[in-house]
Amino acid sequence: MTAESLTAAANAYRQPAPPPQLPLLQLPGRHQDPLFDDGSGAGPSCPHRRQWPGRGDHAPTADTTLRTARLSDAELDGMVGDMAVLVRREYDCWVEACWTEAFHHVFTRTIPTFLITLIVAGASPSFMRRQIVHGGPALDEIFMADMLDNLYSELERRLSGKLMPDVRGESSSMATAAAAIGAGGLGAQPTTTPGLPRDGVCTHDLGPAHGAPADDDDHAACLCQLAACPACLHDAAHSRKAPVGLLPFELSGTPVAAGWAGVVETEEQARDREFGSSSTRPARRDPPETALPVGKGFVHHPKKVPTPSRPPIFPHPQMTDVLAVEEHLRWRLKELGAVDPSVESRYGPSTNAPAALEGLERALRLDEDDGSEANAPNGHGGGGGKNGRKLAVGRSKARFNKAVKAPPKPKAEKKKVYLPVEWAEADPAVRNMAIVLTFRHFVKLLHQAAVTSSPFSYAGYSKDVAALASVHPVALYRRLTEATATRKGRPARETRAWIECMDKWTEELGAREKAAGNVLVNSGQHFDAVKCYTRAISLDGKKTVYYSNRAVALNTLGKHVAAEADCVHILNKDAKNSKAFYQRAVARRGLERWREAETDLKHVLRLQPGNEAAKTLLAKVKVEVAKLPKQRLEDVLNF
Repeated sequence: MTAESLTAAANAYRQPAPPPQLPLLQLPGRHQDPLFDDGSGAGPSCPHRRQWPGRGDHAPTADTTLRTARLSDAELDGMVGDMAVLVRREYDCWVEACWTEAFHHVFTRTIPTFLITLIVAGASPSFMRRQIVHGGPALDEIFMADMLDNLYSELERRLSGKLMPDVRGESSSMATAAAAIGAGGLGAQPTTTPGLPRDGVCTHDLGPAHGAPADDDDHAACLCQLAACPACLHDAAHSRKAPVGLLPFELSGTPVAAGWAGVVETEEQARDREFGSSSTRPARRDPPETALPVGKGFVHHPKKVPTPSRPPIFPHPQMTDVLAVEEHLRWRLKELGAVDPSVESRYGPSTNAPAALEGLERALRLDEDDGSEANAPNGHGGGGGKNGRKLAVGRSKARFNKAVKAPPKPKAEKKKVYLPVEWAEADPAVRNMAIVLTFRHFVKLLHQAAVTSSPFSYAGYSKDVAALASVHPVALYRRLTEATATRKGRPARETRAWIECMDKWTEELGAREKAAGNVLVNSGQHFDAVKCYTRAISLDGKKTVYYSNRAVALNTLGKHVAAEADCVHILNKDAKNSKAFYQRAVARRGLERWREAETDLKHVLRLQPGNEAAKTLLAKVKVEVAKLPKQRLEDVLNF
């Protein structure tokens, strides 16, 4: 047997390879190096000689001496401030991680889909090489602007925890994310938060220094452990890894810069970011002839000091990843009808795989009915019988007799060609060269747009940071670490102890914020009191008294809509809460909804007949109700 015959026999049994896989994203870890490391690795190295309690070794929940009571007010305030620094740095670094994920998504999915869309629209190989790759700076600017919009869109989708197509305007900003972590009006406390960092908070910088095993890199340290040494917590929080990117120059004078731990962009770097490409830079003016020295044929221009380069958040994609995406793109084109023997020899003939059509629904108009036989109700062109079988009726002497014929043999279905004929039948070498050149040109533009921009320039960053500041740092820390502390594989005893201990911490800190809010209300500082009550709600959203106290402060400030929302939340949980009825009546009176305020005050007097404040307010409301036109029966019944 010859080698050719052996090869032919082997090809008859060879199975096509599965579709090529896109490269995976490898995010850098958020590992923190030990704060105090003497190199010996033996025992704790804390200068204060304090040790952490072991996992699960927490004080009983009935004992309050080992929670906030064991710290002085100054130490407790310092610990809360340090937790705020830690959470802010975690958030800023998480924004950079989402920026990296957004870049990877645009690199592996958005650009190939856009390239196929150009082909479907009629772009030939020569057009892609001449008009796109060598289209000039003006066309490159258009592509870079569109890529930058895609980057920020993908970034905000990840920040909001929604990896579905969604438009998130400036007004919503962090509102959805804040509600998810308990900062909203309802103070919800979900067990998992999709939009927050997925690996907890690394405390390896503190653990080994306070007796924790060196190989125990726990990302869900209990607050009892962190509070064991407030001095070391302060040092660790302020020496924690900062974000690599630059804070935009336009945010340098805003409250956002107060808690920023990285480097702030200079004015010159901001100007270079604004004029990212050479074609948009101001044209260099040639010196006038009068500026030339007498008898000299040249003029000396001082050497311009180069602008400091921006630190890269991520490098350019590796060539192996670029080749992997190009191979996946060639497979998609083969599935769309492009004739390519080399690709078909590896992955088999075209099957119109749904994965190859992903993202091309609008370009290919897949939702429209093409009226072909394949779309017939039974899946065959003319079959009208059950399960594709034809029923033939024969005439016998006595009665009608039905004879069932065998189903027809299915015909080989011809795969649909979605690409233009000139592209599908073009020379594979010419076509692949155009694909490679265009894709790599787009990747270059994408990387240039990403490195010359800042992930912190998205529209809602300032509002996001403000929403984070309105939540208690311990509540945020719990949201960040709860998924790690309750993950599968962790001992049940440790999980229960962690939850009970954090519940006790949040309960005591919530009561502390409530007491501070009450002091501020008594001194007339209602705006600051609202902040305290909001922080208390983020810690323990089950306590309705926090909502009622905040409703009082909001009504005093004239924010009646927000006060009414708090009262509605209370009454959904406790329908007999007279204080909530009264405050909602006050809010509705401020909104001039007199009849609804009258109804609420009647509820108050039904629950508390001796409430003099409700009687006085009801008398005032009745005067305004009497001025209103009489209601018709249709209006009362809401017809």
